[in-house]
Amino acid sequence: MAPFKKANISTVLSVNVKNALMFFCKKRGLKMSHFIEEAIQEHLEDEMDLETFEARRTEKRISLAEVLKHLK
Repeated sequence: MAPFKKANISTVLSVNVKNALMFFCKKRGLKMSHFIEEAIQEHLEDEMDLETFEARRTEKRISLAEVLKHLK
């Protein structure tokens, strides 16, 4: 599988957030770009999980007893 292509983005952060990010990454030996990419990915995945949960929340629930009965 070919490696992912890279792209640049630009954003504006408050000085406090940028300083906290720099300190956090430096203390843990992380590259800021890697940390930011991972954080964005996690947030996107969390949003998708929430959407799936909301869509399925009203589905009929099946008890364990029903599942076991079906498996026999």
